[in-house]
Amino acid sequence: MRIATLFSQLSVLAIVMLYYLPAQSYSLEFDMFEFASEELNPVSEKVERNLHKASGGGPSLGAPGGRPRIRPEIRPGARPGARPGARPRVRPGDASLRNNKYVSAFLQVNKAMAEARSQRLSFNPTFLKTVTKLAVDANEMEKARNALGFGMYEDFKKYQACMKKAGKSKCQQIKKNGIAAQIRSLIGDKNYNDLMAVKGDVDLIFTIDTTGSMREEINAAKRIIESIARYDREKPVRYTLSPFNDPHTGPVRTYSDRSQFLRALDNLRATGGGDCKEMTFHGIYNAIVETKPPEHSPMFVFTDAGPKDENAADINKDEAIGKSLDHQVPVSFFYSSSPGGCRNPSTFDSFKEIVEALDGMSMHFGADSSQLQQMGEIVKSALVGMVTVKASRVKVSVGSRRPKLSGGGLPSGGGFPCIRSHSKGSRGFEPRFEPRRKLPEIPCERERLKRSAHIESSPRIRKYPIPVDDSIENLIVIVSVEADVPYVVLREPLGRGIPQTHSLVKTAIWVIKRPRRGVWTLIVPNSAGSHSFKVSASSNVNIDFGNYLIRRLPGSRVEIPISEPLTGEPIIAKLLIPKLKNRLQASSLLLDALDMSGQVVGTSSVSGITATFRRPPSVPFKLRLRGTTVGGFRFERISRKIITAKSAIIRMVYNKNYYTLPRGKRSYARFAIHNNGASDTFRVNLAFSSRGIQIIRPPRPSGYHVRSRGQRYVSTALFVPTSMRKGTFIKMSVTARGTRSGVTAKFSAQLMVM
Repeated sequence: MRIATLFSQLSVLAIVMLYYLPAQSYSLEFDMFEFASEELNPVSEKVERNLHKASGGGPSLGAPGGRPRIRPEIRPGARPGARPGARPRVRPGDASLRNNKYVSAFLQVNKAMAEARSQRLSFNPTFLKTVTKLAVDANEMEKARNALGFGMYEDFKKYQACMKKAGKSKCQQIKKNGIAAQIRSLIGDKNYNDLMAVKGDVDLIFTIDTTGSMREEINAAKRIIESIARYDREKPVRYTLSPFNDPHTGPVRTYSDRSQFLRALDNLRATGGGDCKEMTFHGIYNAIVETKPPEHSPMFVFTDAGPKDENAADINKDEAIGKSLDHQVPVSFFYSSSPGGCRNPSTFDSFKEIVEALDGMSMHFGADSSQLQQMGEIVKSALVGMVTVKASRVKVSVGSRRPKLSGGGLPSGGGFPCIRSHSKGSRGFEPRFEPRRKLPEIPCERERLKRSAHIESSPRIRKYPIPVDDSIENLIVIVSVEADVPYVVLREPLGRGIPQTHSLVKTAIWVIKRPRRGVWTLIVPNSAGSHSFKVSASSNVNIDFGNYLIRRLPGSRVEIPISEPLTGEPIIAKLLIPKLKNRLQASSLLLDALDMSGQVVGTSSVSGITATFRRPPSVPFKLRLRGTTVGGFRFERISRKIITAKSAIIRMVYNKNYYTLPRGKRSYARFAIHNNGASDTFRVNLAFSSRGIQIIRPPRPSGYHVRSRGQRYVSTALFVPTSMRKGTFIKMSVTARGTRSGVTAKFSAQLMVM
């Protein structure tokens, strides 16, 4: 009887522990992020005030004696959904930092803290401070933020231990004198600003095709760029000009003074080329490598041709996308609407891929650029930082395009010149775009909206709901179509049609300031043909989220971060959401997996900060976070990174050197191959960007056998000569290829010489 009772008690205890441990983990993660905010923000605010005074400004916002910051705040206890569409109340806030660049840097630090916790990593604080300083000096901010995050996790562990023995007031010194304050003292205010994007510094990057075929459009492109560059911004902006030609590119130049940049722009001349394809990806890649722009610096590419270097050996599409992702640079394209005898550049899959992968936009321009010279709001949003609310790519078959209309006299499939297609091609030939005529906009808009009401009664239309929440200050909707598109309509929550801000070649753009809260509707008739659209939003501090993927090692509680999920097993995503409790209803959150056409291929609830897809999508996908704000409005946000499940991956195993290579001594690089495919032997190849690195013990030439759903560790020994400069960054590329399956897993990392 006693044994039965004891067994029953143990069973209950096991069940309690099963639920208690995850709950404790979630609480710990929330506490850790709150700790990070309380340690980082005061240090960053001091830097902001000091830099403001040093620049000759008065008391900074939020500083003692300065004008208080204004921030949107939802009144506690307000009835969710009250006064639909009303703006939230505004009241003075504290001195917390208010820019999206800082939030992005803060998320990177949070992610490093979470990874250190999940893997039980421990580092010497002095070593981490040295790594941070060297990384900042080399402008490798991601590595510096990771080191800062690892150091802050050490502070958090000290704070937890202190709280068990003493009161909260006695433990505050750990935050006040933590590694963030020590690093600020070590590197100075200016470098700390670069590290944490305190002032939201940003570059405007222009990559322009200067081949002879652009001769007619280059002046129009100059006018567009000049209009964009003249946008005034309170915070610092650098201007980068990266011309590309055939066969040469560059030189890449950066200007802090706008007038110097505009003079350099005026000196551009169209020469060379002639074979329709140009070195586009070289222009994109070189602009980033040679200037190392701050994260989220927008790039605008102007071209009338496809890429010649898509599959080049040295710099190609993958290198350009990878480098842009490393620096989180959104890349947008302006395509010439008059490509002459060349193929329309917007039809190249590689351009579509880079726009999708980097969360950019696509637009056409012609010799008459007057429609695009008022780009202020789009540029403002790009500089402040945009989030994606909705995006989709829709294929429409030819047979379903012609709408059945009521109300005689209306055209079938288009014909009204609000957005006019200039295609003169026929089946089997590439369409040729003709320069558009400037058309009267206001009467056109009125007539278009009036006639579109008849279109909307047709069953051959597509409606897309767009939730606009109470954090959005600016809304940008861009619709690109294959055929005629006179009746694409955007309606606000009360049903009123909104006039287009810009009518371009096969593209409609709406830029809406302070949009009404609620669900908007985008209406696209089938007569538009295949189409794509993107809805972006911006505010001083966006509702956004970061994420990283983890894998739980079989038979243990150890969690390892992975860059790509493995096929055939659940996908576990950790979410990083700034000010979650103050801005969103946590119980409402759901995480969707969206394929590249915007269709849902998986959904997971969010428990704490964790979402799990039990059945991983078999296609590339992005993540969409959706739910309800504390004000009762629906919200949606789509992640930037495209995720693809792989049957095999290779990762670097953390060690005490943390991605560093000590000079004059042997060091080790260790990797783990995870294989969810059939049992296979993987040959591993190791390559470095510098010839100075000696591989003393290379991977085994015969390879490493990895069973199905198994893993195998690979160890190599390296040597760095003392002649190599301390603080040098070297790119390491690792490839594991299955000898039977041909499956290839890749990994790359920047290693720092110490």
